Amino acid sequence: MKLISVSDEIYDKIKELLPENKNIDNLVGGVFYIRTVTYHCICKITGILAGKFLILETPAWIPDTPRFYNFINEGVLDEVEPYGDKSYLSIDVIVELIPWKHPIPNKQL
Repeated sequence: MKLISVSDEIYDKIKELLPENKNIDNLVGGVFYIRTVTYHCICKITGILAGKFLILETPAWIPDTPRFYNFINEGVLDEVEPYGDKSYLSIDVIVELIPWKHPIPNKQL
């Protein structure tokens, strides 16, 4: 088994997302920009499966973002790849969740 080291700040963020945290149910119904260890996406979280997976509605992979401030605050997108109506994301790979206050992109850019 391979191990990685993370800062205390990142560890605390990840720990907040684990199933032991009863607040995880508060994510359901929200739209988020999700940063994982390998990719980024924008989607609506519609449920939690077995306490380990987020059920994602209308997910869109975001392979590239413009200036991050403009991306988050203004919804400016450079590249988008929508990938279906539903997907499942392991909570274990989430690095960061940021509420997305713009329409979920549904067209390829």
